[in-house]
Amino acid sequence: MDKDGSAALYYRGPGEEYSSRRCLEQHFNIDVSPQALRFCVEPEADGIESMDFRFLPGALAETTAYLKIYSVSIEAVDGVSNASIPLVSALSHDQINEHFSLRGLAFNNRILGEMFVVEDEDPALEWRVPHGTQPTAGTRLVFKIVLDYLPDAGYVLARDRFIARQEHYEERVRELESTITELDASRRELERYKGSTLWNKFVRAQQLYDRLAGAAGQGRLRTCLKLFDPGWWSRRDRNEYERWRTANGYRNRPDE
Repeated sequence: MDKDGSAALYYRGPGEEYSSRRCLEQHFNIDVSPQALRFCVEPEADGIESMDFRFLPGALAETTAYLKIYSVSIEAVDGVSNASIPLVSALSHDQINEHFSLRGLAFNNRILGEMFVVEDEDPALEWRVPHGTQPTAGTRLVFKIVLDYLPDAGYVLARDRFIARQEHYEERVRELESTITELDASRRELERYKGSTLWNKFVRAQQLYDRLAGAAGQGRLRTCLKLFDPGWWSRRDRNEYERWRTANGYRNRPDE
């Protein structure tokens, strides 16, 4: 795995300063999103007073503009039984502020959710062990954090626009699904009526209407109706023989 980024967790005992002597570093591939980092701290004889998580100890600080923190948790694990006791679980900005101290980060609530603007070259998150909960010998502390490293404002804007378009298309899909559901219900209702007597009568009436309309369009219906109009026989166009009969005053005579 390419080690594009790294993060470090410093810890110290009472009255000490953070130093590289007590530091755990973890490398990761920056292309993986989100990052799930885990550190296991083995307390020394003098115990642990606080831990300081450095988000950007390497060159990643030059390209990172935002941090999106999904969760931070700390648990104590017994070295013999491996039993785990949760000490901290923070899933939101308010919970993070309650349990941790932030440096070099400014909170910013965007369409992507709660985010932090990187305002310092070395932003950090510090946790002080509450009184009465200091781990004893043989008990290790497990620090877990899940976060995204977002390189610049343009990247965040692009993701904002993508999510907005995604929400728009999801709404369109829901509308289409609703329409399809209505059409399917109408189809099932139509299938129920197709076998009824009323439906069969309607179909026959429709077919008769279609035939009459077709006959009317072709002139056959008008021709049939003229046969029942006495005046038509006197007004109709006569053929040559009938015109000769009329011109010569010929009349049918009864047979002798």
